[in-house]
Amino acid sequence: MANLDGSSLKLLTTNDYRAWVATYDEQTNSLIWYSRGTSTIESFSFDSMSRQPAITAPVKRANYAYPLSKESVLISTDLHDKDAAVFDLNSKTMSYIATAMK
Repeated sequence: MANLDGSSLKLLTTNDYRAWVATYDEQTNSLIWYSRGTSTIESFSFDSMSRQPAITAPVKRANYAYPLSKESVLISTDLHDKDAAVFDLNSKTMSYIATAMK
């Protein structure tokens, strides 16, 4: 992580896998990302400056997964990203917001 001008570079954490995308969760003041290999939402807290316990997110058939928060994941299940759904971790339900047929 760095300032906007690229200065003050700081290593936050390391993984043994590629995190394709990460997002800032303002509610928890943390950086969150999805691990496809373990089907978990991982996070780094800026309050404690440490990695937090992973949250199980059993998204099936996910080609791409983008954590919206620690409670939901935006996913695409199609190889060509022609569909999109939100997987709610609390209710374990998936709501499609776009499909190849729409």
